Amino acid sequence: MDASKNSRLSFLLYLGSMTAIGPLAIDMYLPALKTISTDLNASMAEIQFSLTSFFIGVALGQFFYGPIVDRFGKRKPLLAGIGLYLIGALLCSMAINKEMLIFARFIQAFGGASGMVISRVIVREQFVKNEAAKIFSMLMMIIGVAPILAPTVGAFFDVYFGWQSIFYFLATFSLFVWIRSFFLVKETRKEIKAHDKKHFLHELALEIRYFKEVITDKTFIIPSLSGALMQSALFAYIAGSAYLIIEYFHISSSSYSIIFGLNAVALIGCAQINARLVGNYQLEKIFFTAQKAHWILSVILLLIALFLPTPLLFIAALMACLGSLGFTFPNATALALAYTKHTGRASALMGTIQFTLAAIASSIVNAIQSHHPMAMTFVILGVSTLSNLLFFFYKSPEELL
Repeated sequence: MDASKNSRLSFLLYLGSMTAIGPLAIDMYLPALKTISTDLNASMAEIQFSLTSFFIGVALGQFFYGPIVDRFGKRKPLLAGIGLYLIGALLCSMAINKEMLIFARFIQAFGGASGMVISRVIVREQFVKNEAAKIFSMLMMIIGVAPILAPTVGAFFDVYFGWQSIFYFLATFSLFVWIRSFFLVKETRKEIKAHDKKHFLHELALEIRYFKEVITDKTFIIPSLSGALMQSALFAYIAGSAYLIIEYFHISSSSYSIIFGLNAVALIGCAQINARLVGNYQLEKIFFTAQKAHWILSVILLLIALFLPTPLLFIAALMACLGSLGFTFPNATALALAYTKHTGRASALMGTIQFTLAAIASSIVNAIQSHHPMAMTFVILGVSTLSNLLFFFYKSPEELL
């Protein structure tokens, strides 16, 4: 796939749709969690573990696709992964109990991980560091339409057609992405023929060596971990916001969808400001400044949660806190992939780290929310603190010269 042969907008829309099939599956069913829990005769906390299983599936899936993409190319893994996502979405619609839903969400996530890995690989292959940061910022705008529209659309489907229709929609959307991928994505890497393959143990040793090179590369691992910690703040919000806003603050599901969308607007807006800044400032400086701002906003959010938990004030502080993440996601991704030789493996490992931390953050929120309704705010501050401490040790190759 060559961006020069397509309009820039068409290229970005396609990459955005490929990447968005994962986040869309998260955001769209959140307003229906209460309905699903009632229908499947399970508590809302139990149904929320389907979100955790989704994070685990995405994390493992990205780790699985990375080496395959580096060795065999993009096309077949992408088509197979999106096909698996479609099957998982249909299985979700057929769920008759919480166990089946949790399993089907894992299958859906494992397949959808292919789009997340391969979209980053395409950007890395075609753009240099600062330009890649701009592309990732623009992708956030396209991907950000999902959390703006998805909860509202999901609530509409839930009310008028039943929660199963949400997964019918996701299956249809993934079919559209599969068809576009079939025609647009061309292979840029020759497959290894059977007679060229080495012994299994030799192949395994190579993979271990390549991953060791990626993991021990500080120019990759520090921004990757630091960015993943910042992203886990967003997933802590996703995991805890439905309960906190609907159950604790007694705000309706439809109003929750609006709040969710406004937070997405703040995130997208900051990402677009970031796209303009990266042409004039170093990515490292933008990222580090945004980290510090996020930490300060996280402290303010926690203080409001503990001492003045009024809905309007809390939601306003939360919006500012989430909006600041628009300056961290694109830059962390661009920095992590800027210098690596093993793009597919690095992209996969970065995604695995992101969603492993997301699964941990969401699990912590789910585990302690029953004891303290503001559990989400503690987790957000915790991961922000760790991210700030970690990135303090980052040195770019230019600084090491």
